[in-house]
Amino acid sequence: MPTLSSVISCRVDFYASPLRGPRFPLRIAFYFHFLHYGFLLIIQLLLKKINKKIREEKVKINFMNKYIFAFTKLRENLF
Repeated sequence: MPTLSSVISCRVDFYASPLRGPRFPLRIAFYFHFLHYGFLLIIQLLLKKINKKIREEKVKINFMNKYIFAFTKLRENLF
């Protein structure tokens, strides 16, 4: 059974091995960082698209409300 000190030294060797080049966990953190910001960017773009659709629907609804209001006024004046 390995002792705690041997496990710790093994972990230190894994994190700081000069033979591996860039440290593997640091590389994973680097990729995760960009993956995370890419994911946030995609969410932001989707929210902008949804917001644009909502604004377009509001304009359509506003136009229809004005049209219905004008039509009812016209109908009241005619009858």
